[in-house]
Amino acid sequence: MADALNNGVDKSGACKPNPLLIWRENRNKYLAEKAKTVRMPTDESTKLNPVFMFDDPVFMVHMCAECRKLNRSGLVTKTGTGHQQVCLKLCNICCAMFNAQRRTKFFNHDLLCFKRGQERGNSMEPESTLN
Repeated sequence: MADALNNGVDKSGACKPNPLLIWRENRNKYLAEKAKTVRMPTDESTKLNPVFMFDDPVFMVHMCAECRKLNRSGLVTKTGTGHQQVCLKLCNICCAMFNAQRRTKFFNHDLLCFKRGQERGNSMEPESTLN
């Protein structure tokens, strides 16, 4: 009987629904419902500014499958001793995401580290990326 339970059959002999399939179906329903209220990024939210893009020591870009596919065939060129240039192609959604994650980090991490440093009497937290 233990074998039957492991093979998707309960004690009465009826097939049990696959939990993974149920999860995927529920996830797709949820995403479809949420997608009805989502707005596509505006031109303002997709504008990238290199001054802010390269301010942090970590550079992270979330890319959709389409952008990853476009960038796989990108060229890398040597620009001088020890440097290379990579051109990134990003859709408006990926650009807006990049800007949103940068703002989120600033307001939910950097400012909190700064505040903690002020409360401790430091003008700036040493581990903060604001330095």
